[in-house]
Amino acid sequence: MAEQKIYKREYFRIDTFLPILIEKTDKSSTNTTRLPYSKEEIKPKVINLSGGGLSFLSSQNYFPDEIIKIVIFLPDYESPLLLSGQVIRTESRDRGLIRVFVKFINVNENFREKIVTYVFNYEREVLKNNLLAQNTDFLKIPISNLIEGTYLPFDIYIREEKSIKFLFPAGLPFDTYTRIFFQENKIEDIHLRREDSISYKEYVEKSNIETIIFNQKDYQSFKDYSYKKFHLHCINKKLLLPKIEINFSLYSLKNLTIKPIFEISEKLPIVLYNNFDHQDGNILIKKSDLPLYEIYLSSLEKTDINNHFKLLIFIERIKMALRYFSDNLNDKNHFIKIFLLVQRLIDIILKEPELIYQLLITNEEDFFTYNHSINVTLLSVGLGKIINLTRKDLENIA
Repeated sequence: MAEQKIYKREYFRIDTFLPILIEKTDKSSTNTTRLPYSKEEIKPKVINLSGGGLSFLSSQNYFPDEIIKIVIFLPDYESPLLLSGQVIRTESRDRGLIRVFVKFINVNENFREKIVTYVFNYEREVLKNNLLAQNTDFLKIPISNLIEGTYLPFDIYIREEKSIKFLFPAGLPFDTYTRIFFQENKIEDIHLRREDSISYKEYVEKSNIETIIFNQKDYQSFKDYSYKKFHLHCINKKLLLPKIEINFSLYSLKNLTIKPIFEISEKLPIVLYNNFDHQDGNILIKKSDLPLYEIYLSSLEKTDINNHFKLLIFIERIKMALRYFSDNLNDKNHFIKIFLLVQRLIDIILKEPELIYQLLITNEEDFFTYNHSINVTLLSVGLGKIINLTRKDLENIA
């Protein structure tokens, strides 16, 4: 793409997508020992690759001379290559992302040869497909028709000047990074072979997520809505922060209508680029995604957030504990966890009673038992403090 035309390098470069994991490390560590990763553990990502280095899009900040570890899987190899890289420069992109340019350092020459061979074979496939494209009928599809959080089950072609060129094979992960890749290369449409039109139709139909509307006059509508709501969980939208990667689906609830926002898979996350705080209605996730949401909250706690956000995360943990307990009433571990969280909640209120107003869950579009339970607990403990109840009495009330 454009990068190949502008920057001259010792090695030929290609745009491709591979299972790749990039981790920060300290400058003194350039060890290239293999690590026990599997392809299933690592998400595929669009990168620009050569025998000398690579570039990739990231929501994290990187700095010149920073040392990183790179775990990458090449086709036909079961074991990953573990490489060390040094950041050369970064460039800003849309949605708060940056493109990071990296050169390999201390490279095992056997690893480098495998990369060079892969690049050569990939480019040979590109040339072969470009030749076949000359006698092929194509359909033009706007990028806006593609759905983030999906894999594209068809080969991708683009128009360059007056001809159609092969870009990616089937299986491309269409996430935030891929969308920005198309944007930075000024690609607004892709082209599919006409024979792939059925695959495209099935892709669109499969990716369209049903909207659930509650018609109060229809009993079946009430059953469908109640069933859907039971399998969703209301979260605090203030905790969905821009430039943060999420790997759980999001839904909105407004006027008793549940609509999908993003349908995301665990292995194909997207980067949030909007603040959800001002979005109307409630934000929901799948109940089955609660463990992923818990991991997300833990990652937020490791960032530079203020005490207000830490309190909001604490309330989210109580809500999740209540959901787990309601599903497993005989599980003592869930009960103990709730008891310990309530103890901490009482400590917070006794120390700073004015925080009650910040912690109350308001503006609900519908009734959620776990939210109501937390509000009742907050108000009860707050009133108990006002009338000077003992700590033991406050625990019994909570």
